[in-house]
Amino acid sequence: MSEETKYEIDYKKLIGQGAFASVYLSRRKGEKDYNYVAKEIRKKSKFMGVVEREIKNAETMKDKQHPNVLYIKDVEKTKESVIVYSKYYKGKTLEDYMDAKAILPINEVKDFFTEILQGLDFLHSKGIVHRDMKNENVFLEIKEDDKYRAVIGDLGFARDIQDSMDTIIGTPITMSPELFEYEVYSNNVDIWALGSMLYKMCFGKYPFEEGNLKKNIKEGKYKLKDNILATVNSLKIIAKCLSKNPAKRPTTEQLLKEDLVTKPLEELELVWIKKDITLSITNGIVQLEESLKKEENFYIINPRTKHEY
Repeated sequence: MSEETKYEIDYKKLIGQGAFASVYLSRRKGEKDYNYVAKEIRKKSKFMGVVEREIKNAETMKDKQHPNVLYIKDVEKTKESVIVYSKYYKGKTLEDYMDAKAILPINEVKDFFTEILQGLDFLHSKGIVHRDMKNENVFLEIKEDDKYRAVIGDLGFARDIQDSMDTIIGTPITMSPELFEYEVYSNNVDIWALGSMLYKMCFGKYPFEEGNLKKNIKEGKYKLKDNILATVNSLKIIAKCLSKNPAKRPTTEQLLKEDLVTKPLEELELVWIKKDITLSITNGIVQLEESLKKEENFYIINPRTKHEY
């Protein structure tokens, strides 16, 4: 360890390990509590391209603060490694939280989606593409009121939007079609992933996970499952984000104007899905709009009257 370090690492408290890095609890010198994690990235690795990118990402994100994005406090270098110090989130991940609940209640869907979107908008505004958005990479920080705050973490695959990107990377379950086709892509891969994450919040599973994932995405059809209560706007956001054409996916700025984000819960139109509805990634939003008009598919609840219509 460099003599200039401001931190103490407890090497007995290993909390994660990968192909080229290990993660330990750490604290600033003179402090009692372990409020940071130290990610020790080994310089000598057969994954040198990934290692160099992770180091670059850490230096780019250092001291860029947003309440819904992992806070990287310091980056220190030694002869053998680079150590990235970030805030220690003592809560669980959103995936862990959902595993215990299966399907989230509407108020939590609204809150978590809004916070994740705000964090992603911050990254995109800084020219950063996350490239591995999924519920497992969202930490739940415990706030003072004992409620949770969603925080986007794991920026190891992130890239500058100015870089040419055509490498298949990320987690298949939330990867967009162009990644499977080895096409050049941009930050709209994060939007597809965000739509997949919202789908799982509403339905308990990712949209294409049943059966052969790659085949399902190639065929481009997914179902809105029956016996689910959701907001109409959530379904519309999912259909917009899960567009095969990247240019037709909304930006984070556009999504921030959606009703799910801007309106209070009591003003949102609710829908009970009466039977499975199949949508296509080529024109899902059009299919959804048409399907919403048919009484045999949905009960729609008007927020003003609380009556079905």
